Amino acid sequence: MFRKIIRLTLLLGIFGCGTMFDSTGSSGSRDKITIPKEISVKIPEILKNSKNKRVEKIEKESVEQNISQGYNRLKGNIEEIVWSQKMMEINLLFIEEVIGEIDRRCKKTALDKLCIIESGELSFAFNDNFFIELSSIVNEEIDDSLYELKDKIIFLGEVKFTQYSKNENYQYNLKIDTSPLSKLLGDDETSIQILKWSKDENRVFSYFSDESNSQKSDFGINYFKKDSGEKEMFVDSSFTSKVNIDRGKFHLKIIEKNDKDETFEITSKLESKEEYEGEIYYDNSSSIGEISNQGGFLSISGNFRGEISKEKYLFDGNGEIISSRYCEESLVCDLNDDSTWLDMNTIEFTQGVKLIGTVGGLKNSTR
Repeated sequence: MFRKIIRLTLLLGIFGCGTMFDSTGSSGSRDKITIPKEISVKIPEILKNSKNKRVEKIEKESVEQNISQGYNRLKGNIEEIVWSQKMMEINLLFIEEVIGEIDRRCKKTALDKLCIIESGELSFAFNDNFFIELSSIVNEEIDDSLYELKDKIIFLGEVKFTQYSKNENYQYNLKIDTSPLSKLLGDDETSIQILKWSKDENRVFSYFSDESNSQKSDFGINYFKKDSGEKEMFVDSSFTSKVNIDRGKFHLKIIEKNDKDETFEITSKLESKEEYEGEIYYDNSSSIGEISNQGGFLSISGNFRGEISKEKYLFDGNGEIISSRYCEESLVCDLNDDSTWLDMNTIEFTQGVKLIGTVGGLKNSTR
């Protein structure tokens, strides 16, 4: 749901290249503004791409069988988050180039007061270095529509900046209207990007949103770094269609413990509503887990198309999945007793029929 947002974020990230400004303002007594170097926590590899060939095989075979739907959906949503993190890296790289000019323009604005740079006053141009940097970060072929904009002068929308004198959470607030960039790509959308951060860079909020006649999407990351070195990231994303009932929300929390075992704690929640073949479905899932260099686990429960199911994965110290078990209401297992759950390695698929082998003394069952 966020691919279109990603494309817009790519554009936003380069507005420091080839800028054309008329500098105003004075040095003042305020400190020089700097952009935070970190705005998110890294995501464990096991949540992005499975390195376990057995589980990869099971996942591939189970797409049409509704087995492991919670794990597959979780990884799908996290893949979008990983992309968004990369795009924000691009943003930081180039926003740092232009923040000095915004600082100079807003130098005479009193603390706690809003400084506004009108739409069309700031502009930039794409150049060869941008495409080189972009390719190295996203590691993917760049959209041809971006190359068509090479060497063109492009104007930003309205920019709003505030520096606070007393604010427990953030000292800086930057909001940019990126709608003109959307229109260059032929999209009639309203889009914005917001970045809030503390002076010590230990608290950062980054957010972007776009809205068209057919949909509205939002993506935000709250990042915190404690004195102990522990890091927390709260991700919230949402999608709402304006042409049908489809909508969804995804929340992810990751804590990087900063201990000798390199421990990560993970929780997530997914809610969605969609219409399929005339039926309306309310799907949901949640997960909780812990991963470290000593091993870990991930437990998922959900309700997909009216089928309640649970999954549990165990990892070794290298992040390999060493055990994967599954249960749903219609199978011969107890959702509340994971010792009765089915080993995914014993699940076979024959002409679209799911066959469950004997597990823990349970009878064979076919559905």
